[in-house]
Amino acid sequence: MDLFDELEKLAVSAAYEEPEEDSSTHDPSYATIKMWQDRFGYTYDEAATLIGITKSTATKVSAQQPMLSPAQARTIYLLKLDGPFYSHKVIENWLSGQNNDFKPLFVPFGRAYKELCSSSLYPTLGIDTTLPQFRPQDSHLLHHAPSFGRAQDQFPVWYFFYGTLASAPKLCSLLSLPEDGIPILHKASVTGGKMETWGNGKYNALVDGPESSRIDGWAYQVTSEEHEDALRKYETAAYEVVKCEIEMNDNTVQGSTFRFADTFD
Repeated sequence: MDLFDELEKLAVSAAYEEPEEDSSTHDPSYATIKMWQDRFGYTYDEAATLIGITKSTATKVSAQQPMLSPAQARTIYLLKLDGPFYSHKVIENWLSGQNNDFKPLFVPFGRAYKELCSSSLYPTLGIDTTLPQFRPQDSHLLHHAPSFGRAQDQFPVWYFFYGTLASAPKLCSLLSLPEDGIPILHKASVTGGKMETWGNGKYNALVDGPESSRIDGWAYQVTSEEHEDALRKYETAAYEVVKCEIEMNDNTVQGSTFRFADTFD
């Protein structure tokens, strides 16, 4: 490719008048067609057809629905195997025009999203892990192995609670603990978060905050994945599991908490 030829073509293209934008019609002006002919070597009819297709596509794209929020994009649905959808194989082979009278039953599987990276701090309360200072460094440049906080399948694990979960009776009910299995809650705090509300002030929402901010609450040691799943279902898909450093009894431990993942008040 000759750079000077390309620059000349760009200059020629810029010399033509801008076509008027009219989303209701796709009839390109003569100047636009001439530009496509000179720039790309099309015939008059080819250029007119392609310009019409391009504008039509742009109109359809602009009419698309708004992007989903992170919480909506992560929503998981359960599909009841019923009627013509009696197995996953049938679903995979199902055609859109088959049995139009049948409507499958989709049930939202609402639980807090959890995806903890083992090779970075993502996701961590109060930390934007896309910033350079929080990205993983080359191991050969470090004096010791880096710590990225709590692992995805690490149990037992400390959790920081700040709302209704900071209640022994509530935990006993959610986790189906025996009568003598009273959960032990420790006074604790985390940094990097701030409290908001959602649902017209009905629910507390822990969100990212300044690095110096401190939130007081309680710490509880979750002993199994089964118990964690129960807590995630209670918090619903409006929250997500994130890493955090929990301070309690003059010590700091790596753990997790539930960060609000939707729009707060």
